[in-house]
Amino acid sequence: MLDSVVLYVQSNQSSIILYLVAGSVILSLILTSMGKVVFYNNFKDLGLSAALCFIPLLILFGGVYLFFRIGIPTSWLQIIASITFVLLFLASLVNTWRANKSIWKTVIVLVSKTALSFIYAIYLLNLIFPDKGGKRSVTSIIVVGILTPLLFALVADKSSLKSLIPTENQ
Repeated sequence: MLDSVVLYVQSNQSSIILYLVAGSVILSLILTSMGKVVFYNNFKDLGLSAALCFIPLLILFGGVYLFFRIGIPTSWLQIIASITFVLLFLASLVNTWRANKSIWKTVIVLVSKTALSFIYAIYLLNLIFPDKGGKRSVTSIIVVGILTPLLFALVADKSSLKSLIPTENQ
């Protein structure tokens, strides 16, 4: 019996991880709507989650230009992108811990934040840079159209948006 369970887990490992992440996202959305957890503390936290995906990608793809231009090895770029991702992930971990003050809430929200950030980044990049035929995927338009207001709604302190918008008096 145990051998069959181990074999099932080994053969379906990616599916199991996908279901756990999806369950974490659903659970954290429910808990956020009930006011039990804080998903994004403020818009800076939302920006940090976006940076978690986009900055390492920028390093990798922008680094390809540097590789061809001045000969920086791609392994260095991968190391720099990995270090950047880890540092941004740790900053996101600290922000999530400060907002929720509970290990299980922090883990659930952090997994969900990271998953939604990667989903949003993938579909947004697909929308900005369409396929070779120049056609934007309808799926990308739908996912970005749904996730954008959802992510905005998950921000706890919406008054922090005013501090990000420059005014004439500043």
